[in-house]
Amino acid sequence: MIAKEAEAWQKLLRVLTHEISNSAIPLSTLSSYIYELVEEAEQQKRKLTEQERADILESLKTIDQRSRSLKEFVHNFKSVNQVPEPVIDKVRLDEILSEVGRLFDQEFQRETIAFTHPDHVTGTIYADRILTMQVIINLVKNAIEAMSNFKEGKTISMSVEREGAHFVSVHIADSGCGIDSDDLEQIFVPFYSTKKSGSGIGLSISQQIMQKQKGKITVRSSPGRGSVFTVSFSCAD
Repeated sequence: MIAKEAEAWQKLLRVLTHEISNSAIPLSTLSSYIYELVEEAEQQKRKLTEQERADILESLKTIDQRSRSLKEFVHNFKSVNQVPEPVIDKVRLDEILSEVGRLFDQEFQRETIAFTHPDHVTGTIYADRILTMQVIINLVKNAIEAMSNFKEGKTISMSVEREGAHFVSVHIADSGCGIDSDDLEQIFVPFYSTKKSGSGIGLSISQQIMQKQKGKITVRSSPGRGSVFTVSFSCAD
């Protein structure tokens, strides 16, 4: 019994470490960006420009929103085998995609990743906003890591596709290393990872979240040609 409890705690710690890390890294990047803007203005003995002030306020808003969401996610995470029960509501898809873009903006610049997303997304979906954000953050972070050994040609694109009258899908495509067919069959298996330092948790959690929301997550990938992860939701309008 003691051995099983110890194993369960180890798995839980791996899960929480993974989720906290995925959110903490872009938060740290945004914080550094704010610090650098303020420090540069002080060194030059000048006031912040209107654009700099706007960037700082937007960054602080994103940090606050993500911190609150992460705190609630960790609080609700009861065990390694059970993600929080989703609180389904009408969620604006454009708000989620915009927040993810802001969250990773500085990391995209630092890693010289060309990021594109649709300018105008309309409509709402039935989903848990906090859990859905966690899914998309996981997928974007995986896309960044898939290009970690690349020096150029790094791209991540988000697109939205309406599927009939009842479903809408978000596609997250990268120009990374791709996934072998043998690995592709197992990437959603808990604790299976193709990365040396990977926990093998993120995609498993993402799949559980989507299933609990009556949605789904799928992937298309070819070695050397990148990957496309798709998350599908029920439309709310």
